[in-house]
Amino acid sequence: MPFEHPVSLVDVAGTRFCLSACDLQRLLRSRQGLLFLGIVLLSLVVFDPPQVVPRLSLPALALVSGLCIALFVLALGGWLVAAAGLQRRFGLPRVPLPLLNLLAVIPALGFGEALAYVLSNGRAGALVPPDFPVLWIFTEIFTFIFMHYVRPMILGRENGQDGTAKTRVRERRILIGAEPVPLEKLRVIEAREHHVHVTLDGRTLTQRARLGDIVAQTGPDDGVQPHRSWWVASGAAHTLVQDNGRPVLVLHDGRQIPVARARLPAVRDWLDAQTSA
Repeated sequence: MPFEHPVSLVDVAGTRFCLSACDLQRLLRSRQGLLFLGIVLLSLVVFDPPQVVPRLSLPALALVSGLCIALFVLALGGWLVAAAGLQRRFGLPRVPLPLLNLLAVIPALGFGEALAYVLSNGRAGALVPPDFPVLWIFTEIFTFIFMHYVRPMILGRENGQDGTAKTRVRERRILIGAEPVPLEKLRVIEAREHHVHVTLDGRTLTQRARLGDIVAQTGPDDGVQPHRSWWVASGAAHTLVQDNGRPVLVLHDGRQIPVARARLPAVRDWLDAQTSA
């Protein structure tokens, strides 16, 4: 589904992450997400960035603000779908999130101005230049707060719940060198000469072992080997992007793992299967 394809993004602080329209919907429908939307609506009404209070009653302003927020979210989701399609087809670099915000704010603000004009019986003025920069800055501030603080909080809660459920279902371990490691805690394995460097939840491990012997203990549902020197767990992989013309597998934590061109079709098919599962 195109709504499920993630987009590689970069925000105003230079932070890199991935997000799909489906992810955005899930995040905003969570309890923390709905609370955040409520705070945004309250801020729009109380602080009134576009300064339309003299033109509208308080209930009318709340209605206009709420519908503008809804339209902005819908527009942002649409642009995420479009950007994901372009990245998958043409291998575009990371998309600046402020650009998507700008493209989503334009229809939302235009709709808000038109609705304010109707609700005020024609007394509300047309869009004035100061409105747009103020609202865009307002949008950037709240987007930054959501992506840097609210989103990690929601994902942390979801990962904790998923981890509890997985623990109840299975406790598989694989042997890495002389140490049995819980498969659920495994994230990335990198082969380094005669050793492997293993990234687990909360710690790292270096053991004398062969990557091939470790991968032989796993299946397609457990992870993928994008490169002869790398193995990535299914819970860590997020999306494929192009970095300076080279395919890389982006993890949920932002790390980029090289993908051998010969393995690229298999990795893409594996990611599609993980997304549709």
